[in-house]
Amino acid sequence: MAISTLTPPEREFVHRYYYDGQSNRVIAAAMRKRVEQLDRFHRRILRRLRNVLADFVAEEYGLAVDIGKNCPICNSRHCDEINRLILTRPPKATWRGVLRILRDRYGLDIKSPQVLIGHQRYHMKKGVTL
Repeated sequence: MAISTLTPPEREFVHRYYYDGQSNRVIAAAMRKRVEQLDRFHRRILRRLRNVLADFVAEEYGLAVDIGKNCPICNSRHCDEINRLILTRPPKATWRGVLRILRDRYGLDIKSPQVLIGHQRYHMKKGVTL
């Protein structure tokens, strides 16, 4: 079940929002979050569920789910090289060097490390290796 892949707070949100019909304001108060945080949290949950269910939807219904269609890295012809670059970044290092290489070597003008973090979290296949 896709919901079981979510963290306990994510499952709590899904239950409160979709099963109990609670508003974001009520859920935010119960979970001690701001409504703005909860909106981002909700989008992240939907993205995770979409990723988890993509193979099932393709197999069961024959519908291809294009998970990375708006991702500049996924759309780059250098995607595999960029994935290796992301994987070789030392864990405690900043993203500044990677962003510079993406701009200079690959022509990708990505301003925020959040794009790279999101790509790494949601788009990179688990089997990508150095």
